[in-house]
Amino acid sequence: MTRHDDHQLIEWLAQGSEQAFKTVFDHYYTLLCAIAFHYVDDRAESSVIAEDALLSLWEKRGELHDLRSLKAYLLVTTRNRSIDFLRSTHAVRHVSLDDVNPNSFVSDDTLFKQYMAGELELHIRHAIERLPYETRRVFLLSREENLSYPEIAERLGISVNTVKYHIKQALSLLREALRDYLVLWLAFWFGLRL
Repeated sequence: MTRHDDHQLIEWLAQGSEQAFKTVFDHYYTLLCAIAFHYVDDRAESSVIAEDALLSLWEKRGELHDLRSLKAYLLVTTRNRSIDFLRSTHAVRHVSLDDVNPNSFVSDDTLFKQYMAGELELHIRHAIERLPYETRRVFLLSREENLSYPEIAERLGISVNTVKYHIKQALSLLREALRDYLVLWLAFWFGLRL
């Protein structure tokens, strides 16, 4: 979903459009379930958390005018609700801290960063797949097989300048395709608030 789609959906949600909410629900529900499951390790509860995160978006639809990213809002809401669930369930359990191995825990921040890194890798993969065929071939020979420009030129029967052109084009297209996602990823990685 592009930034333009986000902006339009936010406007429609703010106006109370149920169709816009259905679109957001259909687009993000599975992703939010996966994020919640990452935290709570319970499929049924993950589903409830994802639905709660989406419903909170609907309930706050009148306050969305300054929202810049639906995805960022939903990811953070799901993460926070997952942590709240863990806190509430652990609050009723009586566990001695002497029985807990501190090395067995990964901080929620680390877990979220790992998730965001995986998301970025997926987006990069999709962006590479959308490159023009020749540009993609050249780019993958350079990045995955670590061939030099002359080696790529020899293998494909093209000039070194043509290889340079394709690499430059690939980087430009990838930068554009990933621009919005990279900003979001960097914001989460460095703990910035959107």
